[in-house]
Amino acid sequence: MPKIFCINQNSEVVFSLPKGSVLENKNIIRMFSQFVGVNVNDSDLQKGVDFSVRSDIDMDAVVFILNGNGLSFLPDKIFMNEVPNAPVVGI
Repeated sequence: MPKIFCINQNSEVVFSLPKGSVLENKNIIRMFSQFVGVNVNDSDLQKGVDFSVRSDIDMDAVVFILNGNGLSFLPDKIFMNEVPNAPVVGI
């Protein structure tokens, strides 16, 4: 289940998906990308899949950032350290 940290229409969406669940949630990623007007292709999704299954990174979830710069992702533990009081809303 995704957790949403931030939604600004036509600007940015920040959300997380559990580690290893990117492929089965690709429609959610595409929906959010359309919401902010960012093109996410299959190569971008594959990079997210590959990142989410890495065993050398300590994470429970992958945080995705969709904005004018495209798609970015980072481990949830790094995101929460940088934004320690970030509100989390599950959908």
